[in-house]
Amino acid sequence: MDKTKKLLVSIIAVVLVVILAIGFCFLWSKQNMETDLLCLNQAITAFSGLENGELQSVSSRSSANQDAEMEYIDQIHLLFSQQENQLDYLLEQKSTQQQETTSFCYKSVSGKMFYQNDQGIWEEEDFSNQVPSVLAEMLSTLEQQNVKKLSVVKKDGNTVYQVKIQPSSLSDTIGGYQDISYIKTYTVDSEGMLIQIKTENQYVVNQNGKEDTLTVTTETKLINKNQSSIPDAIQ
Repeated sequence: MDKTKKLLVSIIAVVLVVILAIGFCFLWSKQNMETDLLCLNQAITAFSGLENGELQSVSSRSSANQDAEMEYIDQIHLLFSQQENQLDYLLEQKSTQQQETTSFCYKSVSGKMFYQNDQGIWEEEDFSNQVPSVLAEMLSTLEQQNVKKLSVVKKDGNTVYQVKIQPSSLSDTIGGYQDISYIKTYTVDSEGMLIQIKTENQYVVNQNGKEDTLTVTTETKLINKNQSSIPDAIQ
């Protein structure tokens, strides 16, 4: 009986040690994530402090069923300048789908929007001035509740943060849209500034009873910053 009690006590002790170890690892991992996330958000804030910059972005969507109607490639070139809460920018976009390519160009200057017509003439447009999505993505900080997993590595003198995002609240299985995975990779330079974001989003759609897996990959890079020529190029 004494041996049985001793064995039982030993088993309970081992279980308690394992539980404590798991709890410690969880707290340590959580604390590390908070620290890494703070550093990443500081890098995003550093980017937001730029006077001006130049971004290049390429986005593509592929279909597991090789459905040409669902596939596309977008290429965006953006110049931006910000001063005293005013954002000026010049955006050029080229979109290719089913071997057809369309291009357009628009800009915002002093709060007014302009569109370049087929003759290359700028015409003022009567619609609200919005931050271009490629720039908004670079300016968006992350909240911990949206992060499923975060890993950090050093590469070529930069710090690379890979973030697995929690499944989107916009996922709609009834409407035929469901996230599979959503991963964002942030590259921060040696000065602590965000210089690149790569987003990989994979999801399932169901249209007319046919299921397809779509993969959207977007890579946006800062290729120039704080150049006196950029504000002049926007005007």
